[in-house]
Amino acid sequence: MKMTEAFSSKDLRKRLFDLLDSMDFNDAPENNSFANQFGSRPMQNDNLKENGAAPGKLSAKVPVVKAIPLSFPVVEVNYTLRERVPEPIGLVRRAILRALIEFGPCDSDFIDGLLFIGSDIVERTLVEFAKSIPDLKRTGSIYEAGPQCIQILQDDRFTRHVTHERKFLVNGVTDSLLPLDFWRQHWGLRLIPDPANPAGPMCTESGTPTSITAKICDRTATGRVHLQNLLRDGDAKSRERFGLPPGACELVDEQPAMRVAWVLGFLMIRSDNSIDLMTARRDPVKLLVGITNPREYARHVLQGIALKNLNVDTSKQPDEKWENQWPDGTKIVPGKRHGEVMVTLIDPNRLLRLDSESDSKNISARRMLEQGRYWNPYTFKIFRIIPGDMNTAKSVVLIRGICELRSMLRTMEPSLSSSQPVKLTEWWHNFQAAFATQEEIRLPDIIVTLDELVRVADNVKDTDFQDKLERILR
Repeated sequence: MKMTEAFSSKDLRKRLFDLLDSMDFNDAPENNSFANQFGSRPMQNDNLKENGAAPGKLSAKVPVVKAIPLSFPVVEVNYTLRERVPEPIGLVRRAILRALIEFGPCDSDFIDGLLFIGSDIVERTLVEFAKSIPDLKRTGSIYEAGPQCIQILQDDRFTRHVTHERKFLVNGVTDSLLPLDFWRQHWGLRLIPDPANPAGPMCTESGTPTSITAKICDRTATGRVHLQNLLRDGDAKSRERFGLPPGACELVDEQPAMRVAWVLGFLMIRSDNSIDLMTARRDPVKLLVGITNPREYARHVLQGIALKNLNVDTSKQPDEKWENQWPDGTKIVPGKRHGEVMVTLIDPNRLLRLDSESDSKNISARRMLEQGRYWNPYTFKIFRIIPGDMNTAKSVVLIRGICELRSMLRTMEPSLSSSQPVKLTEWWHNFQAAFATQEEIRLPDIIVTLDELVRVADNVKDTDFQDKLERILR
């Protein structure tokens, strides 16, 4: 699979790791029973961003072992809605309504005889009232006002009905609405089919070919049921999120205009052979969750994915080519769970140099330890890299700690307060505790002192980082 500049393997890997960084492998619910015709298992986690809900941690008790980039259909649908529009009562409407209340029931000619404003204006206004005010009754040419008409005069507000065409975004598989700001959140992730080869790789909006060949097939999703439910029972917050105006009250029964767009996402295959589908960003929108039979699902809605790529391999060990990316003196064994690799470094000092190195294997291995994962864009396999002993854990703590420290200091102002040395010590202690929890290993209270961290950080060739670190350590 050849990568292009549009979505290079480096860019896809970064997007994938950002997504995986938001996933918590430790405190998720157990699997639930099947729920739909393909065996859907919904995840009971309110923090997961469902159709545009607030972003948060993605729980994943069962680890992800494959991640396949693909394009997902987003159906743009234009519906015509009838909307209530409150507005102040004009003098003419006020006079006609007051005449009807005081002298009705009566017809339009009788009211025009009182007001002398034109029978056509009076008749048109009364017809509008009859459509908008429930207790204003019309029998033949006779109009009769109810108590609500009196309330309208007292409030000095009149609600009329108008029709407007509104655009909505629909999930191409679940047939539910997506947030109105979906494309703003996913700027740069939009894809289009190649006009010259619709079944081939997708292109960016500028027409540049990408490596994305897998996609969800074009579905006839309209979002009508979800929209009708929101019109009937939706709260104000939900209506606003999905693009319904406050006064929307009825869906005009017309054939909607539809257009299919595409967004970059990842099909995540877990070690229990279930699959999830999420957009390719750190705070993703959940497009589909908990399908427990990927082969059956692929047969119905996936295109451009070989069924063998949906299999979860029984072997926990990376292939030989992957092992060769590590320098000599590195021991690699299967981890406790599927998709985990335990790494033991015989000579960790070879991986602690943070300046330029001539040995490309050292650089590659250090980056994999720093990221804690490896993704092969050709096989879609993901391996979590776990320290195999205390010495390796110490090296990994240092590598990830310096990376995090650089990121943290980069956002700080040049003038740093005198209280920050104490905060730095506390941060470093919490960082190591979080590391031990994430990797599920037992560490001493302090595996690496702050002095050791600073000593290794002195090798980083970053003037801004060194200056800020020196200030907060004074």
